[in-house]
Amino acid sequence: MINSTADQLTAYRNLTTVTEGVRSEIFKAADAPAFKEMKDFPQYYTSLRFFMNGTRVSSDRCREACFLILSRWQGSLLHYAQEVDAGDLARDDWVQTKTQVLDWLNTRFRNKTDLADASARWVGTSQRFSRRKWDDANEFYLSFESELNDFRAACLRAGRSAPTEDDITRQFVASLPPAIAARCRETASDLDTRAYSTYRDKLAILWESHKTAHIKINEVRVNQMKRPWDETEEEEEAVRPVKRPYFPLPCQLKKKFDEKPVVPMNLRGTIGYVEGNTSEENAHAKARRDRCARAEVCARNTCRRPRSEHPAMEHFQKIGPWNGPSPRIREIREEDEYLQEEIRQEQED
Repeated sequence: MINSTADQLTAYRNLTTVTEGVRSEIFKAADAPAFKEMKDFPQYYTSLRFFMNGTRVSSDRCREACFLILSRWQGSLLHYAQEVDAGDLARDDWVQTKTQVLDWLNTRFRNKTDLADASARWVGTSQRFSRRKWDDANEFYLSFESELNDFRAACLRAGRSAPTEDDITRQFVASLPPAIAARCRETASDLDTRAYSTYRDKLAILWESHKTAHIKINEVRVNQMKRPWDETEEEEEAVRPVKRPYFPLPCQLKKKFDEKPVVPMNLRGTIGYVEGNTSEENAHAKARRDRCARAEVCARNTCRRPRSEHPAMEHFQKIGPWNGPSPRIREIREEDEYLQEEIRQEQED
């Protein structure tokens, strides 16, 4: 004898046959969708509505069908279902029972911000989709219709009217990549007023041709970058890549030259070209720059210490190429001899 709601759920879960001599219809418990967690309610509602629309249940078995649906709930939701008298959800026929069950679910489990969240996602499709790179028109259509169906389902759960065909068309056109929409309007002036599925085949062709044209444009650009430099001065200036200046990240090391370890004398001083300096001064600067580069020290004038002395959070300023013309004077050696003597003295000390 079945005494409790829990016992009824267990019994109906195992129900697989119809009463002998009675021509009635009902589904098996395993056929109904499962409800596992509260956060899954939107998906469960859609699955259950789809299932109930495609299922035939005799009027005399609507009460059993309600128990079968609740018997598929799991975890803490099953405990909740066991406290519900599923028989109260049944109505005179399956269509009325379906409406009652779905309304009852909405009343108890639908999030209050469900419709607002879905509306925000739907409105945001124009910004997200128009900037995204799509492989083809079919991928775009499937993604758009998925967003549309989610919004329609949210409207249905909230008991609100679904978006009209005009609303859908406006959102569809706004979601198209601008280049695709512009090319389609060249031959379809009514793109903004016809149903969004009208030009599905046309958009598929345009999408493929636009993709091919984009690839060809990129190939032309690459070929231009590889052209030999035998053009006229005007052509050369138009296609020659711009050589950007070297801007190393600033060094923040706060140490003095004479703090241990001491910075060698031959690494101290200007290492860059200075407009207005004499050729000899710039030659000294270039020679000093070469020494610093070989020593792999920081380029900052107040640092000149190796990378190993820089804290992890500070920037080591790597020495770049010489930033001025090559000095056209004899090689300067006097400074090197003087600095080498200073280095020997420091090592002896």
